[in-house]
Amino acid sequence: MKSYKSRGFPFSSWLYRIARNKVIDFYRTKRESISIDQVDPEVFLAPAIQQFSFDKDIEAERLAQAIQELEPNYQDVVIMRFVEDLTVAETAAALKKSQGSVKVIQHRAIKKLKEILRTD
Repeated sequence: MKSYKSRGFPFSSWLYRIARNKVIDFYRTKRESISIDQVDPEVFLAPAIQQFSFDKDIEAERLAQAIQELEPNYQDVVIMRFVEDLTVAETAAALKKSQGSVKVIQHRAIKKLKEILRTD
C-alpha cells in the first residue's frame, strides 16, 4: 500500500497487476500434470447427468489449455476481459496499454483461440 502512487489509473488496476504478477510467478514455479492413470475410474461410470457435467469440465479444461498456448500478452487480455470481467478501460489501465490496443489484442487472441481449438 505504501508503494502505491496515483497515476490517473484506478487503485483496483494497480492491485490487479500485483495479483496477476503473483499468479504468473506461482504457476512458473509449480508446473505439474496429472496422468490419466491417476484419474479415478468411477468418473467414467457416472450417470448421464454427471456425464454432462464432466463434458463441461473437459471443455473448460480444453479452453484453459488453449489459453495457455497463447502468447502471454493475449493470455492477459483474455483472462482479464472474460474471466475477471474487467472492462476494456480497466484492462488497458492494468496492462498500461491504450484501449484500442486492448481491443486489437482481444480480437487477435480470440481468432488464435479459435484456430487452436479447431486443431485439437
